[in-house]
Amino acid sequence: MRDRPSPSEHEIRETTPESVFEEISADNPNAIRAYLQFEIDNGFTTLDPRTTLDGQVAFRGQQLRSGKLRVIAAREGNELTATSVVVLENGTMGKDISPNEAYAAGTLVRPDKRSGGIGERAAAEQDRIAREAGKTALRTVIAKNNAPSARLRMKVGYRLEGIEERPATQERPSEVNYAYRKDLTQEVEARQWKNNVLAGNLHRVDAVGEDSPPELMIDSQNTEAVKQALALEYRGVALLRPEDFDDPRPLDRNAIVFVRETSSS
Repeated sequence: MRDRPSPSEHEIRETTPESVFEEISADNPNAIRAYLQFEIDNGFTTLDPRTTLDGQVAFRGQQLRSGKLRVIAAREGNELTATSVVVLENGTMGKDISPNEAYAAGTLVRPDKRSGGIGERAAAEQDRIAREAGKTALRTVIAKNNAPSARLRMKVGYRLEGIEERPATQERPSEVNYAYRKDLTQEVEARQWKNNVLAGNLHRVDAVGEDSPPELMIDSQNTEAVKQALALEYRGVALLRPEDFDDPRPLDRNAIVFVRETSSS
């Protein structure tokens, strides 16, 4: 009996007994169309009115072929359950990145498949793609109100390092987004921040100053306090929710854990 050949690193990767991840090929327009339609159907993106879906498929194929970006997708049978994009070249999809960085341009998980580990596996695939491209860091931006995505990114090693504010226009309301970065050269440190809270060693603050402790929590919606923390070299490393705790709950709303860069933590 002949030995079964080992799969290449770009072949399908199993995630769960029901789901598999695959990388979409530039030479498979049907797969590109399916991934774009999946994002449109789930409200994750919109079709540029200046083009057609076929035109967008062709354009995305060109980007894939030239190595500007790569796309991964999760499937159960013939149905897509998640898609994720990694930008590898500065300016692609409007992303501003340095030569050593990649950009995690977004991961969409079908609503009925969330909380099943697919998001974490997609993040791991993004890490792999970035490393294969010789990148040492990944960046992404998440809306201030998107707690699930922020929690996931920090769980897998991203740190909140900046704020991007966009003023309101006639087309859209004002936006506040948090900017995250993951150092791919460092191991992810697992910390049980919940236990620190329960032990009384980690407290939420409403303002941050030079005399603030090296580890603290800030309401995730308190933009001004987040700005203060970032200016003083703190970085966000985790997001805790009230439901993470049994009653009586020490938190009444989501809080981001910040650690000062100069601390030994």
